[in-house]
Amino acid sequence: HFLARWRVVTVPITVILAGLGLYGYTQVEEKFAPGDLTSSDTDFIMSLDVLSTHYGSSTGINAYYYIEGDLTEPTTLGAIDNLIVDLDAADTAATASGEAPFLAREFDGSPAVSNNAATVVRAALASPDAVAAIEQAEGITLTAESNGLATSATQVAAIYDYVSTNGIPGPDGSLLWRAEDVGGALYAGDGFQATRVEFGLATVSDTEVMLKARDAMLVVGDDFEAATPEFTEFGVTGDGVTEEDSLSAFTESMVTSLLVAFVLCLVIAWAFMRSFRYALVSVAPILLVVGWVYGFMYLFDYAI
Repeated sequence: HFLARWRVVTVPITVILAGLGLYGYTQVEEKFAPGDLTSSDTDFIMSLDVLSTHYGSSTGINAYYYIEGDLTEPTTLGAIDNLIVDLDAADTAATASGEAPFLAREFDGSPAVSNNAATVVRAALASPDAVAAIEQAEGITLTAESNGLATSATQVAAIYDYVSTNGIPGPDGSLLWRAEDVGGALYAGDGFQATRVEFGLATVSDTEVMLKARDAMLVVGDDFEAATPEFTEFGVTGDGVTEEDSLSAFTESMVTSLLVAFVLCLVIAWAFMRSFRYALVSVAPILLVVGWVYGFMYLFDYAI
């Protein structure tokens, strides 16, 4: 009764608080962290904490470049190496400026990168048994440059043709790479090749780190794509990228659907009550609740 009687004070304060809350609603961070969905006392979550403590930025999710086209030219494979070097340099520069790193790294400090077309060629040429088997099967002589890559497109094509079916032989009849392992790094057939250059990201849920990684990959990728027009398909994707895009799309749709729902509720209440004022009074608590709830989330660092 007291608050209602002093509505000239109560209503403005309520509106201001709700307005601040609605501003917080637009600022609430979206993220997907296992610890938000599962009890922190479970073995699964505790094991993730231990991994994060002892392995640091080597744990996380992945993002990768998908590359499709003619991957037989040694210069093209060298460009893939440069792609890795350039992204490594971008992460190093960001870290040097005081920002959080976005690439996961191995114990020796190198970026955590998956096998790709270039590493397949290097692995084959590094094995004398593989070289002998390929030369015999393909009727070709293999030679390597100082960077470990083959010296001609014909040699690269012969390597792809053999290892895609037979894997990479090792000593005493062993296999250094099975054909399935090669298939995970390289597709060679139907007149074109495809590979992916996958990077580990130094986060499992940090939106800022994911966005930074995606932006850096896009910038480096644009330079790479401009220098290698022979590729028919090139793009950035992976768990880190699609997860962040999905969360952003979900949040944007949630904001839109809330506004649409409020307007529809207002119109329906107006139609039934035949009074815009009563309809507005009826649906106003919806905005108040939303504003206060999400304002609380923003204030106490909860995430969507």
